[in-house]
Amino acid sequence: TPSGITLAPEGGAHQSMMTPSIGIEFPELAFYEPCFGQELEWIMLSGLEDIRQRRRSVYLRLTSKRVDQSLFGLPEDGEAREEIRRQVLAGAYRLMDRSQEPEYRPGDNVVHLLACGALVPEAVEASDRLLAEQVYANVINVTGPGPLYAQFQHSVHSAMAQEGGLSDFMADVIPEGDRGVPLVTVVDGHPHCLAWIGSALGVPVLPLGVTGFGQSGSRADLYGEYGIDVDSIVAACQGVLNL
Repeated sequence: TPSGITLAPEGGAHQSMMTPSIGIEFPELAFYEPCFGQELEWIMLSGLEDIRQRRRSVYLRLTSKRVDQSLFGLPEDGEAREEIRRQVLAGAYRLMDRSQEPEYRPGDNVVHLLACGALVPEAVEASDRLLAEQVYANVINVTGPGPLYAQFQHSVHSAMAQEGGLSDFMADVIPEGDRGVPLVTVVDGHPHCLAWIGSALGVPVLPLGVTGFGQSGSRADLYGEYGIDVDSIVAACQGVLNL
């Protein structure tokens, strides 16, 4: 299915805000919204194997928006590449890591910026802009909101059975030193698609997304109208840090 108001020139008949909810909530269905071609290749191959094994079906929400593939930065090391592939299939990985910056202070000037699909480039641009203000926004690419929520539910049931804890959720993407950092989430769909991650991690969150549709215009105009453009993302990161 296509991705929301990113289809701005086609008008309201082709825009959707509820399709991520369908993907997350439908049983035995893995919902992915990748940004980059390499992610899509890995997801397609894994999804075909899932279908062959009769494990689950796969639901893809894609975009016709052109995306600079060099933003992906796939590592050359085979082991590191395999770890990224595993995280893509699990639902999220850290695309931009600001933790090596000398003024990086979690609890003061650090925010995790979780973006999905077509809006990942906007998140990257917002992170670059915030860097000039010594605000450090780690960009986490949520490739699969469905598998990510399933992972959270697994943590919930493990905690109930006293076989683990919620601290296990996304531990490979957000390590212990960054666990208390506030979040901004952004998706070209209803904001509640990713808003739950703040509660799962026990931190403040400002969720950005689309709660109305139907207007026709340029992509930039509609992104600005519904508050998912770069300026809105920057403002949300500043707001969640009370700057």
